[in-house]
Amino acid sequence: IQFTYMASSIIKKAYGPTLAMCLFSLLLLNTNNQAQSLKRHLVTKIQDEGTLYFINPLIDFKGEKSKLEYDITYLANNDSATFNFTYFTKELYQIDSILFINATSTSRAKVNKLFVDHVKNKWEHRYSARIPLNELQVFLTDENPGDLVLLSTDSVKKNYSLNNGKWKKQKELLSKIFDLIEANS
Repeated sequence: IQFTYMASSIIKKAYGPTLAMCLFSLLLLNTNNQAQSLKRHLVTKIQDEGTLYFINPLIDFKGEKSKLEYDITYLANNDSATFNFTYFTKELYQIDSILFINATSTSRAKVNKLFVDHVKNKWEHRYSARIPLNELQVFLTDENPGDLVLLSTDSVKKNYSLNNGKWKKQKELLSKIFDLIEANS
């Protein structure tokens, strides 16, 4: 027992400071990685009207044989954000509005078509919608995954959703971004 105590004391004396320094370095690296990941997803530009925030494209909303990616543009001191999105389908599918649905709320926004193109046997549809920032924030930072529902001009619906793991990662990232926007308002 005495030998074990002595060996433990020697290890603590010899490696204690080194071990503590390694743990501290890992903590700094983790903090630095979090800051870098936010920079990777957010671009800010000072404009005459205020600060422009651009949240780089986020992917992974999945529909039936289709995917949807989106980006967000917000000009500080406005009450609405621009939700730009692209979805890819095998068939041409034009829409007139989008629903943001989660467990506690549903928001609907009219959309503006930016373009439709045909690329590699798929239709690429690019649309834009204005939505109140607080409604978008509630949808994107909810604890449970929400659904995006695209409504066509002839009332046909296409649902897009995220799995729980990807939702959690995006929710954490977007919560930090919305906190940053609010802190600078």
